Amino acid sequence: MQDKPALQQGLSRDLASLVSALRTPVVLPFIRAFFLTMSREWTRIEALRLDKYLYLIRQYVNASFTFLSRHKWKKSLVEQWNAVVEETPLECENMRIPNGLRYHVMDVWVDEMEKVEGEAWEKEDKKETVETLVLPIERMAKEGKLKTLRNAAKEVLADDRLRAWRGQEVEMTEEAKDDEDSEAEWGGFAD
Repeated sequence: MQDKPALQQGLSRDLASLVSALRTPVVLPFIRAFFLTMSREWTRIEALRLDKYLYLIRQYVNASFTFLSRHKWKKSLVEQWNAVVEETPLECENMRIPNGLRYHVMDVWVDEMEKVEGEAWEKEDKKETVETLVLPIERMAKEGKLKTLRNAAKEVLADDRLRAWRGQEVEMTEEAKDDEDSEAEWGGFAD
């Protein structure tokens, strides 16, 4: 019920920091419970309070990636994390899962990956981890019940940062091509 944004954000960071205080076997069930709770209560969130919860979700996604990073991206933990997010925020079929939750998790996915590892994702030894981490997004892009969900997942997969981390060639958007063409055509002021 806090109205001051700085205090709201501090509380969100404090709640997400609980992840780092838990013992390893408890972390993923705790994160699962968080996402199940957010899914269940989503429709009861007032529009004026939604920003607080969106920030809280972002912090939990970041805390999850930080937890996985601290454990050296152990494949079994990453696969368990994928199972958690495929059960609730990135579940493809169940239309009882709020789409707003799905969109927001996909929206912050790459940003939070970048915050945790940054440029280290481009190293060759991280490629397998990146491929495992994007499996829930790829599944949503293929099997999402709604076309808008599939398109949102495809936008995440088309993110230039993610494409670079995966070793894929970064494509120029039409807008960037037009900007480049217009700059090439202009020769400056004539004397």
